[in-house]
Amino acid sequence: MNKQNAQKWVDELIFGNHPQTKGDLYDEEGYCGLGVACLVYAQQYDVNVEDVIDSGYQNGYLPYVVKEWLDVDDAELEMTVIKMNDDDDVSLPNIGVYVRDRYLKDE
Repeated sequence: MNKQNAQKWVDELIFGNHPQTKGDLYDEEGYCGLGVACLVYAQQYDVNVEDVIDSGYQNGYLPYVVKEWLDVDDAELEMTVIKMNDDDDVSLPNIGVYVRDRYLKDE
């Protein structure tokens, strides 16, 4: 995992104060946990978040360009974030805490 980019995602989850949605990365209601990663990627490269999502949207999973940016090849991370967001009603800040504690803590 690219810890620098993942930290940007985690910071946005915890401190971004974004409205939250379920079932989609992004819609008129807000962002899901993975959708926030798409937003951070879009902001970093100054592109439209919808274009990022449309570039490789796969049933609520991260688009390829965002996976590559995060250097994520762990399907468990994506599935856990989706479950937390969509099924368990975990807030975006608490999803950020989970990702930080599970993936970014020094060994």
